[in-house]
Formats: sequence, C-alpha cells, structure tokens
Amino acid sequence: MSDAPRDENFVPTAIFQVDGEARGVLLAGQIDQATGRVLVDSTGATGATGATGATGPTGPTGPTGPTGATGDTGGATGSTGPTGPTGPTGPTGATGATGSGGPTGDDGATGATGPTGPTGPTGPTGATGATGSGGPTGDDGATGATGPTGATGPTGSGGSFVGVRVYSTSSVGTNPTLSAKGFDTENFDTDAFHDTSTNNSRLTVPSGLGGYYHIGGSIQIGDNLDTYVEILLNGSTVLAGNQSDAVQNRASTTDTIYNLSATDYVELRVATNGNSSFSGVDSAFWMYKIG
Repeated sequence: MSDAPRDENFVPTAIFQVDGEARGVLLAGQIDQATGRVLVDSTGATGATGATGATGPTGPTGPTGPTGATGDTGGATGSTGPTGPTGPTGPTGATGATGSGGPTGDDGATGATGPTGPTGPTGPTGATGATGSGGPTGDDGATGATGPTGATGPTGSGGSFVGVRVYSTSSVGTNPTLSAKGFDTENFDTDAFHDTSTNNSRLTVPSGLGGYYHIGGSIQIGDNLDTYVEILLNGSTVLAGNQSDAVQNRASTTDTIYNLSATDYVELRVATNGNSSFSGVDSAFWMYKIG
C-alpha cells in the first residue's frame, strides 16, 4: 500500500443496493462539511428527453470527398410518362437551297370555261399588209348627173416649147442585124438635144430639162422587106418597138412616153429580113417635153 497522503474527502467507489436490487454506483465521495454526510454520485434511470434546443449555426462546408464507385443500376425502367405540352414554336430557320425540279406531272382535265371577261382596250394598229392581187374589174356603174361647172381658174403663164426633130434620106444599113440610124439633118432643136456629126444617132436630154417626153421614130424602106424598128434608152433598155410586113415604101413607126433624166439618151434602131444594104426613102426621129 502506498505511503502517499490521502485526500480527506476521498471516498472509495462502490455499488449499493436497495432491497437487494442495485440502485446506483458510488463513484466518488466527498464529505459535506456542514452535515458530515458523504456525497455520492450515482447514475439513476434515464429521464425524459428534454426539448430540442435551437439549432446552432451551420458550420463551414468541408472539402468534397472523392467520388465513390458507381453503384449498380437501379430497378427496371419505369413506363414512359405522358407527353408534355408542346413548347412554343422556335424562330424560322434560313431557307434551304432549292431542290432540283421534279418531273412534270400529267395534264389535268380541262376545267370548265369561265365567263367571258370584259373587252380589253384596242391595241395599236398593225403594219399595213402587202397589197393583194387585183380582183376582176366590176361592171361600169350608171353615169351620174353632170355637176355644176366650176369657176374658171387663173390664166397660166405661157410656157415655151422644148423638143427636137431630125431626119435622113441616106441608106439605112446592112441587116438582119439591129443597128442605130444616124441623122444628119435637123428640122428643129430647141436646146441642143442633137449633134449632126458626133453620135448623130442620139437625142440627149440637156441639163435641167429632165421630165416626161413623147418619143417617136419612123423609117420608110424602099425595098420589099419586113421591117422592125425600136426605141432604145442609154444603149440597153428597149422603150418601144414595131414590126411591119414586107410592102415596098411602107413606113414602120413606133412611139412612147417616158420619164427621162438629164444626160439620158435615146436612139432609133432598125432591122429587116434582108442581107444587104437597103435604101431609106425617109427616116425621122423626134422627142418633145410634155411635163
């Protein structure tokens, strides 16, 4: 046993019983100085739980612990719930590229004709078409009554005659080749249409005197031959012609009216069915301005 000094208030611990039943445990004892009793601590029966005190403030969150291993999948998937209401329509997206055209479908049945619409405005007059061929001439209508005589117009100024006539009694030429007849004598020549030596077969329109002319010619053959005469313009264009049968001293004549320009010229050409020179009893050629 230790020799250390003892606390005067020390009481050994012991279990005590009441009526043979344990009632408590003497844990330690102290002497009440006033009464001299031993004060003991004993654990009694647990009393009723007191009211829960107010919850203290939440402490700071601790650091996140490591993720645990994935657990097994739960039970079987439950049945699909009802479809929720449709959400609002989102904005229209950009138009996509146009696809290639599909094949043309069969024509549908023709629909019923609709009512006629109002007449549109008259379009512009089209170009005049080509003139058709002339129809047959109709019968002459009855002559109408003679109208009243109009007032006499003013007297016009007197115009001067413009023209030329030439002739020849010389041999005509060798035929049957057509040849231009030369004329060496003038009956009249108002404006130098003719020259008796240079190109004396020609009647030429002077400068400034273009217009409509009456042109004619006549050749009388002393031999018994068929005769053809013609009027030729500028050495290439036949304006008129005539043929006479074989009768001695018969004149073959031809004439025409033609619009001539300044420097145009005309000639009188002749041919017969003979093959040698023949005599010209009388030959004449003329032209005069008529408009």
